[in-house]
Amino acid sequence: MPSRFHRQVAAGYLAAGYGTIQVDDCWQSSRDANGVIVPDPSKFPAPNTFEAVIANITSRCITLPDGSERCLKFGLYSDAGTATCAGRPGGLGYETTDAKTYASWCVLLLRAEVRTSADEMPLGCGHVLLVCGDGTVLPCC
Repeated sequence: MPSRFHRQVAAGYLAAGYGTIQVDDCWQSSRDANGVIVPDPSKFPAPNTFEAVIANITSRCITLPDGSERCLKFGLYSDAGTATCAGRPGGLGYETTDAKTYASWCVLLLRAEVRTSADEMPLGCGHVLLVCGDGTVLPCC
């Protein structure tokens, strides 16, 4: 998996402005006893744990002609309801916990689907933005 990210950088995608690697649904398997979302260990076995993959992605950088550095960013998918389209854990009721977890993983883009009614989402997507702070983009579709 790490060589795939290197090839994308070497092929010029990062220089051309394609700077985010997005992991879609089914990366998560459950929540631990503290409510923290758990990456699926069958999809990210050691030594390529979820955290290791993120570190590998975000370490891929190039120096631009003006001398500045551009690095790949990491994004992932979730759902603002109780479950994702594939039935994996969603974020409803765990917005603050998830925001802190995603920030600790250097997640800079969160694609959160909204498949529930507004009554089921008292905090909504804006709450996650406030907790994560600067640098996080949260498109809700």
